[in-house]
Amino acid sequence: MTNNQVRELLFMKLIQSFFTYLAPFVGLLSLALVLGFMAQANQVVVLMQGIAMLILLVALMFVPVALVYIYMNIPLDELEKIAFRKLCWKWLGLGIVLMIITVDASADLQLSVILKMALSNNI
Repeated sequence: MTNNQVRELLFMKLIQSFFTYLAPFVGLLSLALVLGFMAQANQVVVLMQGIAMLILLVALMFVPVALVYIYMNIPLDELEKIAFRKLCWKWLGLGIVLMIITVDASADLQLSVILKMALSNNI
């Protein structure tokens, strides 16, 4: 076995263990946070924020994978590079757009709550 084959095998085991052990834990933690916030606030906005956070987490999971690919000099053919890059940008873009939408929606929600409180207290 050559040095590059050992590196590739080690890298594949690292990726496999990451997605086997760490990714479900992060997903469950995010789900717990979303469910905890849903009990306190408007469900739709918080659910959208949770989905956006999960999408951003998935996008950010690709960053260490890409860094390891670059560090280990694992050869990728041109089509794999393009597909990998497109996948990263799609997830990252989708997460950012959803976060912008949900931040705007939660700001509107907070403003409406403040206005309701002000009107009900005759301030």
